[in-house]
Amino acid sequence: MSETVTNNITSQLSRLYQDSSKHSMYQSIPSFVQEKLGYTEVINEEWRGDTARYNYILEFFEKSDFSSVLDIGANTGFFSHSLAYEFPSLKVTALEPNINHANFITEINDIFKLGNMDIINKSLGIDDVIKFDSKFDSSLLLNVLHHAGVEFDIGKINTEIEFWDYFRNFLNSYSISPTIIIQVGYNWGGNKLKPIIKPDCLYDMFLQLLTNINQSCWKATNVAYYNSEFKKYIDVPNALITPQQNQELKEEVACWFKSMKIEANSEFYKRPILIITKN
Repeated sequence: MSETVTNNITSQLSRLYQDSSKHSMYQSIPSFVQEKLGYTEVINEEWRGDTARYNYILEFFEKSDFSSVLDIGANTGFFSHSLAYEFPSLKVTALEPNINHANFITEINDIFKLGNMDIINKSLGIDDVIKFDSKFDSSLLLNVLHHAGVEFDIGKINTEIEFWDYFRNFLNSYSISPTIIIQVGYNWGGNKLKPIIKPDCLYDMFLQLLTNINQSCWKATNVAYYNSEFKKYIDVPNALITPQQNQELKEEVACWFKSMKIEANSEFYKRPILIITKN
């Protein structure tokens, strides 16, 4: 590929990536794209990033035998592209409502001939979940649901107070895959003035997630938090992952948070990654 062609490609990718929408300039560029095209975008991973999340998810996929994954709210496709490139036999489908980001994903697919990856230009609300006729082994639902009522499913959730009802309804409706890797932000629609749970209330978010997942006929098998010292996500001990909390367990969870220095993380890195399976 000539330098002129490469420059034209990277200019087009950059235009699609930097489209000035709310979630533009959000995800990293996959390492294989950086290496082969010399194209990257600067993301300050000190307060928000994808590398540690991807490494955690990659390790889980390496231990699993998934043949397919649905990436809901794929943004510019960092996770979809990275998994599709790493696992050529894995069928990857990315759902992304932003047309520029969907086109960005398509461009990367075409350039690198990722024949195991598809892109669907749409969001996935509760009604879409019920009607969705494709099945997958696994789903990525990373930092999507706290935008419900603001960016999709308008009218189905009207205030941050209604979030947990919506959360349960969504999971109760979800039969697309038996495993979901899920992450939820603390603020409804990303608005700091409308917290679902205040970011400094780590235990409250931990308990609400476990309780509402359990009430939705799902079970959390892993809950992991970002550790800034090791720059990786570390699993909460299995004995602490139960919605049946008592004062003793609460103190043990708080002690674990303190030992991992979770309180010092940014709001983004305070969001746990959960792996949940259908009961």
